[in-house]
Amino acid sequence: MADRFAGETIETKLLVGFCLAVRRGTLEKHGPLDEALYLGADNLEYSLLLREAGLRLLSCKDAFVHHVGSVSFSQINQAFKEGAVRESDLALLAKLMAYYGDLSWLISADLWGCDIFESVSQCFR
Repeated sequence: MADRFAGETIETKLLVGFCLAVRRGTLEKHGPLDEALYLGADNLEYSLLLREAGLRLLSCKDAFVHHVGSVSFSQINQAFKEGAVRESDLALLAKLMAYYGDLSWLISADLWGCDIFESVSQCFR
């Protein structure tokens, strides 16, 4: 992959923070990941924030990161994990509501290129 795609990138709507490079100036201007968001919601929010600021999100085609076996997630109790994900998702939705107002239009595939929420209403059940 390194030879075949040397120096190539592909633009994306979502970057995942387990292997992420951000310029210091970008962090200083836009801040770090929100600590109130975790277990994926932090990646969603930060990707959206950077794109809204006019920055392009690029993935390196000539790099491969092998993320071994969900080690951090496998150590967490399943019931706690499900509650934590829900809590984090609700915190993200609150931020989105504060920014956009009504979220009845929200289609996560439009914002991030993949289905994160089946619908906004499912998160408020």
